[in-house]
Order: sequence, then C-alpha cells, then structure tokens
Amino acid sequence: MYIETLKLINFRNYLNKEFVFTNGVNIIIGKNGAGKTSILEAVYYLGINKSFRVSNDKELINFSSDFFQIFGHFYNSKNQKILVNFNCHESMGKKAFVNGEELERLRDIVGKIPLVILSPEHENICSGTPSLRRKFVDRLLSIVDNKYFQTIISYRKNILERNKILKGKREKGDFDYDDYLSLLDENLSKENFLIYEKRKNFFKSFNVLLADIGLHSGCDSKSLKFIYKQSVNTSNGLITYHDFFNSLRDNFRKDIILTRTTTGVHIDRINILYGDKEIKDIGSQGEQKSALILIKLAEAEFIKRKLSEPPITLLDDLFAYLDYEHMSKVCDMLFPDFQFLITTTDISNYNRFEKSHINNVKLIEV
Repeated sequence: MYIETLKLINFRNYLNKEFVFTNGVNIIIGKNGAGKTSILEAVYYLGINKSFRVSNDKELINFSSDFFQIFGHFYNSKNQKILVNFNCHESMGKKAFVNGEELERLRDIVGKIPLVILSPEHENICSGTPSLRRKFVDRLLSIVDNKYFQTIISYRKNILERNKILKGKREKGDFDYDDYLSLLDENLSKENFLIYEKRKNFFKSFNVLLADIGLHSGCDSKSLKFIYKQSVNTSNGLITYHDFFNSLRDNFRKDIILTRTTTGVHIDRINILYGDKEIKDIGSQGEQKSALILIKLAEAEFIKRKLSEPPITLLDDLFAYLDYEHMSKVCDMLFPDFQFLITTTDISNYNRFEKSHINNVKLIEV
C-alpha cells in the first residue's frame, strides 16, 4: 500500500494544499511548526478515522473555516486505486467516502488503509504504563483482525455498563449478585477469553518477528521481547472462559465498593524486557528510541504478513534523540519495499538516506 497524492483543505494550517509522494522514502523537511506532522496526521486520519495528536476533530479545522476535507489517492499491492475522502464540518459532523461510496459506519475504514505510526505521542510505548501498550496491541490487532476489532469495541461498552451497575449498587447498598449482572458477566467472559487468546498468540509470533528483524538489521534485539501477564490466575497456568466468569463473580463485592471492574483484559499487564529487565528502567533515550523503531518495523512486517499488504509507515521526528551510530543503524533497518513518510528538521538526514541501500528517496519541503 502506498499513498500517491494527499490534498488538504482547511486542515490545520493548510488552506488548500496538495502533496505528491514517491513509493519509497519521503523525507518531509521544514522548521518546527511548519506543518510537517500535520501531513502525517492527515494520512493517519484517512486510515484510522481519527488524529493521533488530538481527540477533538474540531481542533483540526483551520481557524478561518468551519470545516476541513482530506483527500487521499492510494494504491494497493495489486495496483488497484483506492480513493479516500473525509469531510468534517464543525456543526454537521463528518462523513467518509471510499471510491465515491459513503461508509455507513466511520469505523469501517479501519483496515482498508493499513498504517503504522511513530510519533512523539507514541514514544511512551517503551517508557509509559501498561495501558499504553494495551492500546498499541489493540490498535494493531484491530487493523488485521475485524473480529478482534468488533470484540474489543463491545467489551469496552460492556465494561462501562458493568461499572455503571456497580456504582448504582453501591449507592443503594445492594450487594446481591443478580441475574442481570450474571448475564453481563457471561458476555464479558466470552469477550475476555477471545481477546486473551488472540493477544497471547500475537505475542508469541511478534516476539519471534522482533528477533528476526533485529538480526536482519544488525541490531541486538534477541533480548527485546514483550511479556504478557493476565489479571486472572490459575494453578496450572491455563485460562478458560469459566476462569474469567468465576473471577468476575468472585470479585463483584469488591468491585461494588470500588465501583469498577478489577479483573479482565482491560487491566492486563504488558511489559517490554531488554534482557531480563524492563527497558523503561535500564534503557537510555537512544536505546529506547531504537527499540521503539524496531517494534514499529516489526509491526509493519506483522501487518504485511497478515493482510498481504505492506502498510504505509509514518515516522514523525524519527532522528530526535538518536546519536550518529543509532541514526546509521535506523537507515539500514528500513525495508526497501515499504513506503515511508519521515519528518525531520535537518537536511543531512535526507543526505543520509540518499547514501543508504534505498534507491527511491524524495525530498518534500514545507
């Protein structure tokens, strides 16, 4: 998958601007605040139906207008053209079109344009909390597995409903485990088990992929791996649907007091180890950034294998916090058959790619 052209109308600081990309490495260069990241943000929006920087779409509208439009012309690996258009109005909401046909549900765009994003907003995958790593896994699996995507949406709604019930019971002083709560827990248990199984299988294959890509790129990544810890514990280490249900039922009194559900996949712990310790505790800035780039490249390869389609890879401020040695390794790590959109403030980073193994490199100045 690659994007050929991007047109922005009233998006951020662009009133009416079109960009043309190469199916290779695109180096987007400009001063801070020039709008480099906005280009990546617009491409990401076309594939995910939201920004990776803000949660409110109104913040994306240029201050002089009350709407924005984004147009993207994409080509898949079969050379089929895919036209994606988002229209967002301040008061009328937004609509999405694929090849001229309006989508009934905006979330149906997920998976049609596979993307990988690395930005300062995502750097805390290595250094942040387990919840950020859960979001990383959920987004990745949602792109390649629609059943997972639909299940995680339903699960989050059911958790909100359960927490609402728990709050109501606490206010009433009601500690009875009634039929409605039992039925809700049955549904949650089924969703818990499906999400758990898919996450467990994902980490098995993803850790192997991390090691393979690190070996191919000449990086020491054999010791870089994800560790997945479920909130439900069993004596033999095997978790079933019934274990999830029993855990929800057994903890419901405590959950009423806390007015939140204290067991399930929404509180799974996901850690990233470098050797036998967490990388957030022992890794330098450069090591954490290099590890994160490796994780993102593994994510791109994972998507390619699952969808038979290489994703567009967006790398915002890629070289920040990297020394010369790490910069050189990063250039060697990039796959020659993927499209990359990379932002930077330093022209020497473009020259570095020109001397790399990648033949198709384009400079875009903003």
